[in-house]
Amino acid sequence: MLTSQGRIENMDWNWKHLNFKKDEKRIVHMVKLEDGIEQVHLFDDDSIAAVNAAVAARRPLLVRGEPGTGKTQLARAAAEKMGWAFIPTIVDARTEADEMFYTMDAVTRLGKAQAAAALGVKDKAEVEDLLDEKKYVIPGPLWWTFNWESAQNQAEFARAESIPLFDSG
Repeated sequence: MLTSQGRIENMDWNWKHLNFKKDEKRIVHMVKLEDGIEQVHLFDDDSIAAVNAAVAARRPLLVRGEPGTGKTQLARAAAEKMGWAFIPTIVDARTEADEMFYTMDAVTRLGKAQAAAALGVKDKAEVEDLLDEKKYVIPGPLWWTFNWESAQNQAEFARAESIPLFDSG
């Protein structure tokens, strides 16, 4: 899923399409991988048309296909070419629709509740603050896509570990 449509906190979007000059090769050089090998992507006409349609519609692009067919590379290359953050997401048969907007970290919340009980925390206000549900809501890819600033604020509030970053190249 290409959900790397950058900062969308206002309606003054600077939408641009995948534009390549007439004689320009349709190659995008991406960030070096951990092993130091540079990744490149060669866009074909269908990929360019699909990405441009998603941009024009101001909607994420769902990319489907068998493992290893380049779905993630296409999304990463499009994000790189347009200067957007890349937010990778894997959707499978068990993915719930609301997970695309946010997830609740119930395991961490339960762990904190058990730790508070074991430590004998009795102050109701302290326990309510510790277990405030808002502290365990993690923004999903669609939240990042449609309201970057709000998602970033929530991720920081929840101390989320997976805040999307722009590749520094």
